[in-house]
Amino acid sequence: MYTEPMERCKRVVTHSSFHLDEAVAYWQMRCLGQNKFPGISKATLVFTKDRGRFEGKSWQEHWDDGTTLLGFGGGPFDEHTFEGEPRKEGECCASLMTKFLGKEDDSALMAIVGEVKKDDLS
Repeated sequence: MYTEPMERCKRVVTHSSFHLDEAVAYWQMRCLGQNKFPGISKATLVFTKDRGRFEGKSWQEHWDDGTTLLGFGGGPFDEHTFEGEPRKEGECCASLMTKFLGKEDDSALMAIVGEVKKDDLS
């Protein structure tokens, strides 16, 4: 699991047909993730039809440029199979964000994320 905080968050990108798990991941970034995503309160939220390499870059290149990909494009917040990488079984974008933020001990948050994960995996 990737754990390094972002230097400066300038942009968050998710797919245009985003689900509840991406919305909850974004909410966590904004409300709980200021330490891991400095600048998140002013970051631009972008929706794309792309499901692969956004703008032809890897998730790591985007990360290094201040862009976080949610729910697509590989990387720490994409649970799907991507470019030969296996699916992150039993995970969704929101649960991956919870782990990244180190909030697994927050029982109220885990209850919300558990329901979101159930919905996403059904």
